[in-house]
Amino acid sequence: MKFTFFHKRKGANNRNERAGWFLRVWNKVKECYHKYLSFKGVQSLEKPWFIIWLVLILYLLGLIGTSVSVYSFKVNSPGIRFFLKIFPIPAVIIDSQAVPVDEVFERMEYIQNFNAVSQQEMPGETELREQVIGQLVDDYFYRIGAIDAGVMVTSSDVEAVYQEKIVKENGGEEAVKNAVESLYGMTIGDLKRLIRAQLIKEKVASDGLEQVDLKMIVVADEATGKKVIEEINGGKSFEDAAREYSRDEKSKGQGGAVGWVARGQLDDSVFVEKLFTLPIGELVKEPINSQFGYTVVRVDAKKGQIKKTIDDWMDDLQKTTRVWRLLK
Repeated sequence: MKFTFFHKRKGANNRNERAGWFLRVWNKVKECYHKYLSFKGVQSLEKPWFIIWLVLILYLLGLIGTSVSVYSFKVNSPGIRFFLKIFPIPAVIIDSQAVPVDEVFERMEYIQNFNAVSQQEMPGETELREQVIGQLVDDYFYRIGAIDAGVMVTSSDVEAVYQEKIVKENGGEEAVKNAVESLYGMTIGDLKRLIRAQLIKEKVASDGLEQVDLKMIVVADEATGKKVIEEINGGKSFEDAAREYSRDEKSKGQGGAVGWVARGQLDDSVFVEKLFTLPIGELVKEPINSQFGYTVVRVDAKKGQIKKTIDDWMDDLQKTTRVWRLLK
């Protein structure tokens, strides 16, 4: 019993000693920790620039790392996509505007998803990147054209196209949502942004370019053309003269109405230039020898501010706009 008791007493003493040692160490650690906190707190209050510089250095390192990964190694991974949200580096700089790399990768992902689901041939990474960057640069130029021509695309315009052209024709909103997610990996918000870009292009072409509302009567020869002009000036309606004399079957039944004609829609450049110099509502004094034959024309209305074809306008924009391609 003494032996057992002796060992219990000795073990208890050892435990007490160890507990005391541990408590002293723990108290020392806590003391140091509180001193550290107190020191750091005083330091941060006295020198707040230290934290600012630390944040700036970390941001700069992240920016450099992301830029090197994208520009030098062309890395397009989920990790890089995450960092691109924090460091929105540009793929292209157009004058003072930037096309973000993240937007390029996003468009590429849409196409890659669609090609994978539909089992179409997948373009190479470089080719696809060039294609997407070209599309985004064109989108920017069309936005410039829309501003210059006073053309606006509102949220109501986008919503109308979405509801009337997409939702109604594709089985409802839920079906559209499922389709764009499964085919492209995009959301409805992404889809509406693409709709807006397309609408801007269409409105620039339909409302931004200079156009004339044309009526014409195509006749067999110059003498007949002069006769038609005399009859219209004498009181005969243009529509009746077109139905009687015109050789253009398409416009004849509509009283000579052709509709809106823009530069570039007709191959005869001389004829087109004459159309755009005619006063509104006035009949030509002499028949015009055009690609259609001898033609009696009247311009009923004009619209648009861009006095070029869409291709010439785009070429001029590209020549006069500074474009820096950073992602190649």
